Amino acid sequence: MANAKKLPSGQWRTLVYSHTEIVDGKPKRRYESFTADTKKESEFLAAQFAKNKTSVAPTKITVEDAITRYIKSKEKILSPATIRGYKCILSNHLLSIKDIPISKLTSEQVQKSLQQEAETSSSKTIANIYGLLSASIAMFNPDKVIRVSLPQRIKKEQYIPCDMDIQTLLQSISGTELQKAVLLAAFGSLRRSEISPLTDKDIDFNNNTIKISKAMVKAPDNTWQIKAPKTNAGYRTVLLPYFVIEQFKDVKGQLVNLDPQQITDKFKRALSKSGLPHFRFHDLRHYQASILHALNIPNKYIMKRGGWSSEAVLNNIYKHTLSDQEEQFNNIAIQYFENMQHEMQHKK
Repeated sequence: MANAKKLPSGQWRTLVYSHTEIVDGKPKRRYESFTADTKKESEFLAAQFAKNKTSVAPTKITVEDAITRYIKSKEKILSPATIRGYKCILSNHLLSIKDIPISKLTSEQVQKSLQQEAETSSSKTIANIYGLLSASIAMFNPDKVIRVSLPQRIKKEQYIPCDMDIQTLLQSISGTELQKAVLLAAFGSLRRSEISPLTDKDIDFNNNTIKISKAMVKAPDNTWQIKAPKTNAGYRTVLLPYFVIEQFKDVKGQLVNLDPQQITDKFKRALSKSGLPHFRFHDLRHYQASILHALNIPNKYIMKRGGWSSEAVLNNIYKHTLSDQEEQFNNIAIQYFENMQHEMQHKK
């Protein structure tokens, strides 16, 4: 065990071997210093470090180093889209603390950095930034404790298209590639990434079904690649209305000749041109899930049709009340109360 030495200041210092680095091609031993007011306290701190030093990060690993190495270790495990998002965070965020060694990083420094991010980023983005940072720190220094407060997520009012919106949209894009994509999303609950890689080999005209077994996603180098679905629930066969299936009877090869980004861009322009309220292409899935829920179809069938692996996701996101149905049900409730009051007055 290392022994503490008294410093000219009167304090005690104990040095404990930490790790060896290669400097100019030669190994160099590095030590951690523990200074305290008493010899006993200094040696106690040193003993604690020595006991746990296998889990302590080298002092020279910076925040940027840790995140870079964390991303590299996950490249063959996580989806290309997730890795691309991580690399975006590394390049554009946490700039004020990226050069600080994680062994020296404090909660205050992290909190200030996140406070700066809050000026230009959403609460969801900040949560993603902190999630990557904390995972990277934990990989190299699992005993490191960082405590911060994240901004509260603001619940946004989400507009879900109604039947009239869908009809108006389809009329405005009739005969286009986008129309085929909208039909698959609104009536088959397919994602953009699931629509783009579909070919005529995935469609069964005898049974009016489409087989989902792949997804088109953007890789870290910004190229499109086809991969397996993110979860097992993504593998499914979807029964579609005949008016959807018949749109593809003469198509050879790719069913919808658009990549996911092109679908998004064309969808935004179509909404603007048709004068419809703003909503996302992904909200077409919300539309179908809401319709199925309103029809009292059990959750397990809605989940299977949409490729959702968790009922929690369905409960939190997809159980929306459609605006036209909400008005209808409100009118039913008001009429009930009006009738009740009328009967009470009649009895008098």
